[in-house]
Amino acid sequence: MKLLLLQKWCQAPWHAWLKEEPLWLNLFAELWSKLPENAVRQILLSSRTFIALPPVNQSYTFRITQPLPLGAHFLLLDFSLIKRPITQSIAILAHEMAHLCIPPTADPAQNDLLADKLVLKWGLKKELLEALSQDLDNGHPRVTNLTA
Repeated sequence: MKLLLLQKWCQAPWHAWLKEEPLWLNLFAELWSKLPENAVRQILLSSRTFIALPPVNQSYTFRITQPLPLGAHFLLLDFSLIKRPITQSIAILAHEMAHLCIPPTADPAQNDLLADKLVLKWGLKKELLEALSQDLDNGHPRVTNLTA
């Protein structure tokens, strides 16, 4: 089931850009392989379509030719992500995917902590800690929660 969902996601017209970007395609393949099947199902079978947009240093035109009556979830990629070690990139993307699996609160900081907690459940603690340690101060709550 997971493989079929991923094939359908990759073949969506708005993800055609991935065919021309093997580094990004490989990164997403690695990410999806690390996530548990129930998380992949939750993200890809949501009533809202999940669309990954190309990095801002590239321009692509894509058309959404079907109605999205319940909206969509868009992931805006940053080109710097592909320059990081793949383990860090996967952890960062897993964190973003986790946001789609948790009920959001009104507090963005709390949402980040909840997403991090889910990434830990997915077995990516070391990778997330490595990424956060590079981006945040050691005293940041997201870092201290991982090291506690």
